[in-house]
Amino acid sequence: MNIRKIVLLFLSFTFIFSSSSCFKHRRQIRVRNNYATPLSVKVGPADFGSVASVKTTEYKDIPKGKSDITGDVPGSIDVPSGKHKYTLNINTVGIVTLIEEAK
Repeated sequence: MNIRKIVLLFLSFTFIFSSSSCFKHRRQIRVRNNYATPLSVKVGPADFGSVASVKTTEYKDIPKGKSDITGDVPGSIDVPSGKHKYTLNINTVGIVTLIEEAK
């Protein structure tokens, strides 16, 4: 093999490997706390810790399927497969709603 074929082969594998991550579906969630006090929130494996009042966290990955919500706001959500972003909204009276963000 000459050097040109080796470089071409290497670039091909690099492109295939890097583009394969684009095909992975990601489901992400964040927490928006509009309640009067800080709340501890964990959604499945995504631990948000203590979320301050009137603050929104960064997105974290969650698996598809059912995820339990634990901490100060217990419950569960069912996340479909595919690429989605959600906000777990806690309103001023403590009611929890799940909002799917626009794509």
